[in-house]
Amino acid sequence: MIAVDVSRVDSTPIIGDEITHFAEQGLIGALLCHPGEYPAVAEHVNVECFVDNWRSRVFSTIADIAARGDALTPEVVCFELDRGGLDCPLVAKIINSRDCHREEAVTWARAVREGHERRRLSNIALHIQELAGNRELEYAGIVDEFDSLVSGPLAPNKSGIGASAVDAVKASMSPRETPKYIPTGIKTLDMAIGGVPRGLPTIIGGRPGMGKSALGLQIALKAMLQGIPAYIVSAEMTKEQCCHRWMSMLSDVPYRIVRELVEDSLNDDPVDATGTPYRTRISAAADELSRLPFVISDSARPKIADIRRSIHQAVRRRMISTPGVVLVDYFQVLNHQEKGSDGRIWAQRQSSDQLRQMAKEMDAAIVILSQLNRAVESRQDKMPIGSDLRDCDAMLEHAGLAMGPFRPYVYDSEKPPDEAMVRVFKCREGPTGLHALRWDGPTMSFRAATYRASDEMLAGARRNAARQRSRAST
Repeated sequence: MIAVDVSRVDSTPIIGDEITHFAEQGLIGALLCHPGEYPAVAEHVNVECFVDNWRSRVFSTIADIAARGDALTPEVVCFELDRGGLDCPLVAKIINSRDCHREEAVTWARAVREGHERRRLSNIALHIQELAGNRELEYAGIVDEFDSLVSGPLAPNKSGIGASAVDAVKASMSPRETPKYIPTGIKTLDMAIGGVPRGLPTIIGGRPGMGKSALGLQIALKAMLQGIPAYIVSAEMTKEQCCHRWMSMLSDVPYRIVRELVEDSLNDDPVDATGTPYRTRISAAADELSRLPFVISDSARPKIADIRRSIHQAVRRRMISTPGVVLVDYFQVLNHQEKGSDGRIWAQRQSSDQLRQMAKEMDAAIVILSQLNRAVESRQDKMPIGSDLRDCDAMLEHAGLAMGPFRPYVYDSEKPPDEAMVRVFKCREGPTGLHALRWDGPTMSFRAATYRASDEMLAGARRNAARQRSRAST
């Protein structure tokens, strides 16, 4: 037996993923039992491939023995480890048991090498992402930098995962034109306004029950389905409620059934008209939603500085890339940090400036939901107008788009439940006015109108057009 001093125990924490941990552990165990396999192992890995510091030092010690030309035996390795202060109880247990097979050494070495390639390519991707943000560096320069980074003594080879990873990163580097507008997902509305502009705030205002949250979530979902990351600030709904809404929209299953099936509060398993269980459609929607790029923050009364910080943290942690849509639900519940006698007005303007700057810096569509003044309730005509937006005077100045959904059925039960419309208060790239929609109550979402607009809607649109012509002529 080999006498080993077991009084010293290495306390280096395990770093890296679980696969890397087991691969390194298996490789060092095989080398301690069969050090003669080092020349074959060295063709695949070197000291830099290890994450754990203690295992890296053990491998380095074995490499030094081989470089000196000394005999690669367990006794020599144990002596050198003990002399270098690298001994621990695990070494004695492994060497004395001789439990590792000789053939396992190269297998574990390949696994360690692949783990090293994954980490290296991940770091390269982060570096390339930083380079891509440098507007002074052209695309060809970024590709040259990438090629130099992936070359070297341990460059990814065709036999491992490296080649496909390199191809994937290169494909993601190809220049693509960023769309200037995010579609709402409602075809007739997109045809009229062109979509939600990036780089500018967008306001969606409405009284409770009019569907402003539904419209905001629809815009975010449409962006996510196109691969555009979304960051949701929901002070009204929980993360689960937002996801249930999206699952209902994706599966076309009523929101109530989605919620009850997810929470397992239904005793039966309902089916649709074709006999397909709703549970099957909801599961498919949940699977699709899990692959979409989004982050939801449901903290109460957040500051705008906290929202910006949370977005940067999510990007740094690679939860999402820089979001193309930021949905704030809603403006009045934000912590505006009032100061002085004119605190409310000052805070409103400060918040507006910060959101406008954030939209410009991120080149994102900042969609801000807003309540309307209660004065709407006292009017005979409940249709919203721009001046009804509550505490949003400064925001309306900066906005590229401002609109308000309206459902007549909320105030008049004799109206069709699915009748809806949206009034565009402001649109820098298109006309203002009324646009007919259809409200889908079961999924709590808006659709393109498939019915003839009511006389009131048409009359309102004509009045609005007449006012616009009058202003243009003066």
